[in-house]
Amino acid sequence: MVIRLKDECGIWIENQQTIVDKFITNFANIFKSAHEFNQNIPTLGLHKLISYSKNNDLVRLTILEDIRQATCHIDSNITLGLDDFHACFFKHYWTLTKQDLFNSILEFFKHGKILKELNHMFIMLIPKTINPSQTNQFRPSLYLTIYKIISKILFNRLRPR
Repeated sequence: MVIRLKDECGIWIENQQTIVDKFITNFANIFKSAHEFNQNIPTLGLHKLISYSKNNDLVRLTILEDIRQATCHIDSNITLGLDDFHACFFKHYWTLTKQDLFNSILEFFKHGKILKELNHMFIMLIPKTINPSQTNQFRPSLYLTIYKIISKILFNRLRPR
């Protein structure tokens, strides 16, 4: 828990809600896009590198076996962050976690978005310095294993068979 924090003028803030608001504002400014997302990307005269059939394969709904294989191929020894459920967690508790993992990843393939709850639930502030006093002296650690599993599934779909 961050007990106190300096504002832009160097004045200490000790009110917990003000500290929380300061972090939210700071990280919202860092991670927001300056551009509005447009799903209709112009071709710009570029040649298509992915065929229609490959594209259809990329966006098709996933199945539990895709997720199991992708999870099994992630190195269990890689440390992704202090708050992350590592791949070894999902491998070890596969029978307990497979349905929730499947539902989370299926949402991505259905709607093209990661469930917002994954980022809202698993953010931890990691100090970059000893005794940090400003928001920019912390880095967020986000939940990464599900992103890695989705990346593996997409990579496997792109590989030649």
